[in-house]
Amino acid sequence: MESLQIKYLPLSKVAIYEKNQKLHDIGGIAQSIMRRGIQEPPKYDAALGAVVSGNGRVEALLHMKAQGYEAPAGVEVDDSGEWLVPVVIGNDFDNEGEAAAYVVDANNLVLAGGDFTARDMAKMWGAEYTELLMLAGSNMVTVDNDDVAYLLASTGDNTAMFSEPETPDTVAKKRGKTLVTLSFDSDDHEAFLSEIRRIQSASGMSTEQAVLAGLSFI
Repeated sequence: MESLQIKYLPLSKVAIYEKNQKLHDIGGIAQSIMRRGIQEPPKYDAALGAVVSGNGRVEALLHMKAQGYEAPAGVEVDDSGEWLVPVVIGNDFDNEGEAAAYVVDANNLVLAGGDFTARDMAKMWGAEYTELLMLAGSNMVTVDNDDVAYLLASTGDNTAMFSEPETPDTVAKKRGKTLVTLSFDSDDHEAFLSEIRRIQSASGMSTEQAVLAGLSFI
């Protein structure tokens, strides 16, 4: 089996797989890269002539470069100012069809295991992780259905978001208690509220329901 290698390639030369169907949160990926650097290099496949996994990371790097960001950790800069990105190469597929099938697997299999439970997340939140979140400017808040209205009220003027006279108590009776834990940067508050409004508009949910549905946006 052909061995894998990591090579630094010019960002402008790293081809994205244009037929990739997965949508990416480019802003979120870019923020993660700026905080933590490149921890998982994209994988290039010669049979496909493009990246088979990590397309979102490449798109985020292109966005960051275009917006004038400094090169993040793990990315080198040559004398001309070009970003040199670590890319995994080797162990290529035999043909384009096999490579394209792997793109689908890489996108979907990571979602097949289900979501973290509140208990799973709590196990991850040791003192060291909590300190890192605080240093990053994130605020940790634990809420249930009854607390959602208070959370919204405490983070700004959100009266325009309420589309129906439904109370947290009635929502809790309908859906039961759902414990969730979230962290968000205060700078992302408006983006979070915009996502909640979008969910409400598309689904007709109450504000409390939309907030719970929108937690995956964070």
